[in-house]
Amino acid sequence: MKSRLADFSFSALTIGAAALLTLAALVIWLPSAGNSALVRGGDAGPRDDPFARFETDIATLAQPVADRPVFQPSRRPPVIEVVEEAPPPEVTLTLVGVLDSEISKIALFRMSNSEEIFRLREGQVIGDFRIRAIGDAGVTLMGTDGEEVLMKLGS
Repeated sequence: MKSRLADFSFSALTIGAAALLTLAALVIWLPSAGNSALVRGGDAGPRDDPFARFETDIATLAQPVADRPVFQPSRRPPVIEVVEEAPPPEVTLTLVGVLDSEISKIALFRMSNSEEIFRLREGQVIGDFRIRAIGDAGVTLMGTDGEEVLMKLGS
């Protein structure tokens, strides 16, 4: 009975060792699933590095760290200054003079944002005002809201 048990364990051991050696040979000699060039039986040419895209992404993300070294106490985020624009200056209308001729009177005006002289007669409009009357020493203007304004020379 001992010989049958010894024969059985020797044959089981031999079969197990043979199976293990066969499995190791398959793992070593058969191409891996990731190496498709060997499976096709030829050289597929240069392969793209699957990590090249990640390297460029990491290099792009690391640039701010290179610009501002991490271990320097003066490292601070950049200060963005917001400059508020001043409102445009208010435009004022100035009476420069009055021309009196035999035919009509002409009022001379200048706006503060221009060097141009405007020559206007009664009834004409400048800005939001219509010239109502031109006198020797001043001009009466009527605003769009119906308010009358008297502009005198020299004031």
